[in-house]
Amino acid sequence: MTTKIISLAAVLLADGSIDIKRNTVSFTEDEELVARFIKEFHEIDGIEIKWKTNPHRNSLRARAYNKKLVHLLLEKSPTYRTRSWRVHPTSKTKHKSGGPKPTIPLECFQNREEARNFLRYYTSCDGGPQFSIYKRKNGYIQLDMGIKIGCKNSFLRKQLLRLLEIFSIQAEEKENGILIKSSRSILKFAKEIGFLEESKIRKSKRFNGFKKNDLIKLMLICSELTKRGNWINKNFKTISDLEKFLITLLNYIKTSQISQLNQFLTKRLGPKFQIDSLYLAEIGPVTSGEGVPVVLYPKPAIKQSDGEGTAGRSDQGEATV
Repeated sequence: MTTKIISLAAVLLADGSIDIKRNTVSFTEDEELVARFIKEFHEIDGIEIKWKTNPHRNSLRARAYNKKLVHLLLEKSPTYRTRSWRVHPTSKTKHKSGGPKPTIPLECFQNREEARNFLRYYTSCDGGPQFSIYKRKNGYIQLDMGIKIGCKNSFLRKQLLRLLEIFSIQAEEKENGILIKSSRSILKFAKEIGFLEESKIRKSKRFNGFKKNDLIKLMLICSELTKRGNWINKNFKTISDLEKFLITLLNYIKTSQISQLNQFLTKRLGPKFQIDSLYLAEIGPVTSGEGVPVVLYPKPAIKQSDGEGTAGRSDQGEATV
């Protein structure tokens, strides 16, 4: 049984804050996510919460004044600050004792469902697919795919890695976050965790507005085509042509047009590179017992080594999601 307070804690650790002096809880996110959270967190453990919203840059900020809620959240983590003490609001005294040490609620390490729920909410707010397209030195266009989880706080990063280990997801710790790179672990993330359906790509050059879950599906389809002997990047002479190909696939994924997608693949790559209809049919949101969308995928055999095709990057023509 997942709890709302842990879901809210994940949102705040990813993209929010608590002001203890003013008894204020606030977070900033995309409008659709904020609308979901306000509806979902209108009441927690018998505490009625009244949220107020206001535009904040290209997002929406939600704020609630509630002393009981602040106390309840502080029982889950002693602080929700993740930035260094050198960053505003600064603190010379606290800086001497090291950086802030926010903690993931203990229940997440004791209960698999709580761990799943925390990761889903955290990554929906501060994470997403990482999709780069660039030209290699040999002239081929390269796809570089992964899932990036944002986290500048090293203390919190190590806890996130421990949660991912619960689901046997291999990830690399980076200075500003965590990177899930191998196709095997991307598949596990999609199957075990997934993003909230309201979570969409933002600030992207090519995929802006698409659901994060749909872009993960695109990654897995590209991986599946590659396993069948088709390095799809070799079929394109320019980055622009490959981008158009990927956008077309995404639009078919978005509308669940399986037969049209396969017709397109046959026309572009040949009949042997079609995706099995059953494979595609099983890609989609499935509701768990808590009513939270979970993306489930079948588990195809994976023969290639993890992180293939990432060497030889040049600065020429580099483009990133």
